Amino acid sequence: MGTENIFLFNQPIIADEFLLDFIRHCPHPANLKDAQTGRYLLANQSTVEICGFQFEKQLIGLTVREIDGMIQARWGNTYAGVVEDLDQQVKTLRTSAEDKKRIIVENNGFIRVQNMMKIPIANHDKQVTSILTYSCDITKDENLFYLFSVYKKFYSSKRMAIENFLRYLHIDNYFAQNITEAELLVLLGMKYNQLYKEVAQKLGIQTKTVEIHAGNLRNKMKNGGLHRVLEKLRA
Repeated sequence: MGTENIFLFNQPIIADEFLLDFIRHCPHPANLKDAQTGRYLLANQSTVEICGFQFEKQLIGLTVREIDGMIQARWGNTYAGVVEDLDQQVKTLRTSAEDKKRIIVENNGFIRVQNMMKIPIANHDKQVTSILTYSCDITKDENLFYLFSVYKKFYSSKRMAIENFLRYLHIDNYFAQNITEAELLVLLGMKYNQLYKEVAQKLGIQTKTVEIHAGNLRNKMKNGGLHRVLEKLRA
């Protein structure tokens, strides 16, 4: 790779060992691609896993378009084009580019909301030779009502959306029976509001309806009471 500079927000810094160290130890997906061919040169384990592989060597040498052919169903049919456009922007303008709140699906079926940053890496002649990409998972920062709406859009079956969403929240094992969408929405409302009246106002339903759904949730519990689930959600 040689001695190169990263133009981070238009401020060049020495890259070389920094690059390798950053990519390997970044807790989020991070990778380096050749600016001319778009082929992966380096990738950490998080990148490997989110692309659906087991080992880095399976990813190295591929382009995003080639990967897209393998896992398009999980990240949508426009994502590869977005990545290619951002890479071209970074290469041409020699400045950082960002893709915000991109929704993809991980191998475990969970929805991931991420921000992706791309940074040009240039040689001493200021020619962009490679592109550093890293993505930050912001899923946990999202409101749960919004996140559940994303699950419903992705999964054709509402039952699958609910089941995967409960798994994501780590509360699926608290229930002995399937819960309905209405019951789930009341549960989420109770996470953010202490009173049934407040939940009813949030959901646009009657307070009595909230009480009924809350009772149904209690009847479907198998591990502890409803308060245990709410404590977990609020934590």
